[in-house]
Amino acid sequence: LILYLKPLHPLTFVSYVREQIQLNTKCPCSAGLASNMLLARLATREAKPNGQYFVEKGYELEFISKQKILDLPGIGLSILDKLHQTYPHHTIELCKHIQNSFTLEQLKTILGKKQGQNLYDMSRGIDTRTLTKDYSPKSISIDVNYGIRFQTFDELIVFIKQLVNELHKRLTQAKQKGKQLT
Repeated sequence: LILYLKPLHPLTFVSYVREQIQLNTKCPCSAGLASNMLLARLATREAKPNGQYFVEKGYELEFISKQKILDLPGIGLSILDKLHQTYPHHTIELCKHIQNSFTLEQLKTILGKKQGQNLYDMSRGIDTRTLTKDYSPKSISIDVNYGIRFQTFDELIVFIKQLVNELHKRLTQAKQKGKQLT
């Protein structure tokens, strides 16, 4: 059906995909669309819950300027604190505050060359990363999100062996080897 609807607006396509996900899995789905991965990630946040959001070409700077600095990936309170220490009387909360208050050289001096460049670019909606088909995960994990009470030590041993077997299976599927176990 969708192949016959050319040309297709991105939101029309995403609506169809979200609808199919809902029908087939009974799970709600949010989607963000933009010209790069950073903006799409932030657009997805705008779309939640169970919606969609599209940052159209030409509106990237307007969109990113309204985003909170802490919503940028890799930017936390310690970086925000360093910025506040440099300019204690400035409001530094949104990307537009970074755009208007800091030059690239100032950010590099305060945060270091790499982190300064990174924040400068992200606060302007610049992201040169590309999606890769052959993604290799940086970590492989297993999470148990419920409390388990063991009656005996042997139950604990069985549980840990099951975790190890599951982790081995996941590592094998990803064709990876571990360097560290946490």
